[in-house]
Amino acid sequence: MSSSKKLLQSASGYINQSGGGLSGDGLFKVHIHEGDGADPRSMNVGIDLDTEGGLVWIKSRDSAYNHLLSDTERGANKNIYANAETAEQSTTNAIKSFTSTGWTMGDRWQLNENNKHYVSWTFRKAEKFFDIQTWTGDGTNNRAIAHNLNQAVGAIFIKVTSGVTDHWIVYH
Repeated sequence: MSSSKKLLQSASGYINQSGGGLSGDGLFKVHIHEGDGADPRSMNVGIDLDTEGGLVWIKSRDSAYNHLLSDTERGANKNIYANAETAEQSTTNAIKSFTSTGWTMGDRWQLNENNKHYVSWTFRKAEKFFDIQTWTGDGTNNRAIAHNLNQAVGAIFIKVTSGVTDHWIVYH
């Protein structure tokens, strides 16, 4: 049986501390916000997800809601949960679009419920830092998946997104 899979990859060493190249702020951002129930609501975190691509991971800080992940490879309105075995879900009121400064979200309770507190982690795709790959599994063992990190991979997160529910596979 074939199934779609998602591979999140990260490598170390891209962030240039001496001022050349991209800084950590241009690649990764932690952002805290209070939900207001607005739909749509723009989140400006200073990371270009529209042109460069990447991933947003959002979690409520005061409720036991799922960790919601949305990325530019699968597109807005497609979610997977970091703490669940469920396949990808489509929603119209979660991450609605990716922008040049972050993303736009809806009023979904997992990321924008009125008076709830949330944290988000935004990762921008960049060589030697972070990449996202998708492929259709065919049961092949020891399969190589190409990436755009241009160095050894430091961490891998794999999630089946369709067909069956399954655990995350994590390598570091």
